[in-house]
Amino acid sequence: MSARAAALALSLALAVVAQGCEEKKPSPDARRADTGARDGASSDGDGASSDGDGASGDGDATASDAPAPARFNQLSLEQSGSGSGYLEVPSAAALTGSSFDQLTVSLWVKRRAAASAQSLAIATFDGPGTFSTQLSLTWQIGATTAIALRVPTAAASAVLADPERWHHVAGVFDGPSAQVRLYLDGQLAATARAPQAMTMKNALWIGRYQSARADGWIDELAVFNVALGDAAVAAIYNGGTPRDLRLDSGDYNASAQLSGYYRMGDEVSAIIGPQIRDAAGTLDANVVGVMQLSRDVP
Repeated sequence: MSARAAALALSLALAVVAQGCEEKKPSPDARRADTGARDGASSDGDGASSDGDGASGDGDATASDAPAPARFNQLSLEQSGSGSGYLEVPSAAALTGSSFDQLTVSLWVKRRAAASAQSLAIATFDGPGTFSTQLSLTWQIGATTAIALRVPTAAASAVLADPERWHHVAGVFDGPSAQVRLYLDGQLAATARAPQAMTMKNALWIGRYQSARADGWIDELAVFNVALGDAAVAAIYNGGTPRDLRLDSGDYNASAQLSGYYRMGDEVSAIIGPQIRDAAGTLDANVVGVMQLSRDVP
């Protein structure tokens, strides 16, 4: 298949998935019929549930009349190992600056049950030169499964007891403290010493680490140009439910430092041909190869 045909096929597939996520609203006639049926069921001969002042009678809106709120997160990115595609943000420096001393990467991940030791990828910030990784989040698959946060001179890793369900992962590079911090499900899981500054020239890969690809699901990837602390990361985890990181509330107040936000197809406006839009408005991610969106979400 040609690159142009693959891009067109992906565009159509993304549009179909997104359209399928839009709620089907009942017609006005259907709503009136449904309201009438409820009124009839809740009214008896003595008018016990419908009185003259209209406090609970016909025409009043009730909780059951209100549509259920749309789920904030409806789609994720699914990959299938070595033959799958990945996302590429062509200039990682657009998100981090060419030289930086603070960075936070936040995302949700889920590993496929049959994932092999070669399927290590989650996300990679590639620095100067070929495969000169500046910061990466990868799976470590062996006797146990772990998540690793790596920078050029250090690595922090922690075991996941149940990698085949959704987990929130945050990797923090804190140059002023000479530290990297790895968080799993809102809790600090590991730390390591780190350089005080790094340089970025190449791309951000989502679902790729050098020649490896992810085998599973990735969702709601956010990049902050600040080193977030424990309380902010716990607020992003939000008890296991993704939240809109463009809105500050509670212990989360880093929306102004949100430099990249890849929601993996959520919101119709997030789909623009063979790209996933950056909801933070900095730089969209290109789709490289074949991949798909999934309704399997955290």
